This record gives sequence, structure tokens and C-alpha cells, in this order.
Amino acid sequence: MLQEGLAALLTNSDCDHFEVETYTWDVLPSAARPADDAGLAAGIAAELAFAREQFAALGVS
Repeated sequence: MLQEGLAALLTNSDCDHFEVETYTWDVLPSAARPADDAGLAAGIAAELAFAREQFAALGVS
């Protein structure tokens, strides 16, 4: 479903940029939050990598 939504935005709209939200970690349950700065950096890197993979699957670099 995510791929279809991204494809629709890329082909049927004037959307010219996307944002990866990386500032809402404190809304996660405490057990799911990063324990330290290294964990936070790793989590943000993983989110950015996921977004990059989704766009790559659609042929967008």
C-alpha cells in the first residue's frame, strides 16, 4: 500500500519533496525508545534507509 501511495504522489500531484519525520521518538512507549544517543542515531538512520529503499523500488534516486 505504501508503494502505491508514493507512486500516486510522484505521478499525479505537484508534490516535489518528501520529509522523513525523525523527531517524534518521545511519543513511542518507553520500552521502544532509544536508550541513548547512539540508539537514536541508529533509529534515525534506519528510518532514512527505509525511505531511500522505498523510493529506489520506484526507480527514484
